[in-house]
Amino acid sequence: LLPINNEAAVQVKTVSLDAFLEERGIAPEEVSFVKVDIEGYETPALRGATRLLAAGPVILSEFAPKYMRRGGLDPADYLALLIDAGYSAYPYDPSASSLVECPRAALDGEQRLDLVWKKAP
Repeated sequence: LLPINNEAAVQVKTVSLDAFLEERGIAPEEVSFVKVDIEGYETPALRGATRLLAAGPVILSEFAPKYMRRGGLDPADYLALLIDAGYSAYPYDPSASSLVECPRAALDGEQRLDLVWKKAP
């Protein structure tokens, strides 16, 4: 993990999301919602979820370009991964009564965003 907030880096064991589901006998189609907030490492986590992404659950994910770059990752890869899987981004606003698609310009900036990713019905 990245040394964020001036703390030391920590090594952790990981498993892909697809393998996690398979090991537990859970079909990707049974998952309707996924929350991903892992301080810049959302791209590698989602790369390990190709079957899950194909099933199309709604995803709530932090998008933090600064943290991604600190981990040697390109924020554009995160966006491409989800967009190529058929998802559209919506800013998370708990006070809103509906989702409004995120303008592409907002995704190309440096601002940290909480995003709801959803496939068209």
